[in-house]
Amino acid sequence: MAAYMLAKMGGNEEPSVADVKEILGSVGAAIDEERIEKVCSELNGKDIDKLIAEGREMVEKDERFHAAVTSGGGVGG
Repeated sequence: MAAYMLAKMGGNEEPSVADVKEILGSVGAAIDEERIEKVCSELNGKDIDKLIAEGREMVEKDERFHAAVTSGGGVGG
């Protein structure tokens, strides 16, 4: 996900699997092609800023999760 976001921030509107693999490979990170394909297929064509805002809104609505994230703790069950 982070490599996909880096590609988007770099101006690539629709990062491909190859783009993400190149970023991950440049730092010696493990490459899971199946996961990369899933991220690319689910996010390409979508407004990333809107998705982040929606996710932030969801976290803020869930007080227990919000408290754990803002305090640095984990979310237990």
